[in-house]
Amino acid sequence: MENTRQYIAAQRAGKNLIPHFISDTAQHTFTPEEVVMVQVLEDTVVASSVTNAEGNGLPANLPAGFSTWIQITSITLTSGVICVLKEDRLKK
Repeated sequence: MENTRQYIAAQRAGKNLIPHFISDTAQHTFTPEEVVMVQVLEDTVVASSVTNAEGNGLPANLPAGFSTWIQITSITLTSGVICVLKEDRLKK
């Protein structure tokens, strides 16, 4: 519920959050200063992930329905589907 409130607040603040769906096993990277919302759409196994904070990543097993705001630099899945909401920096 808290993440939903944060998402709505971000939208009201004029941030245009673009969804990026990840369901493959390729490494996906993000710019280090980006804070993104990760929403797990089905039970997911994370092969690796790296965040800016202490280099820690997401847990290996993420249940469907899990969501969090995180400053992540890369993520690779073993299985499952997630949606990463990133700010559209091209929007003025």
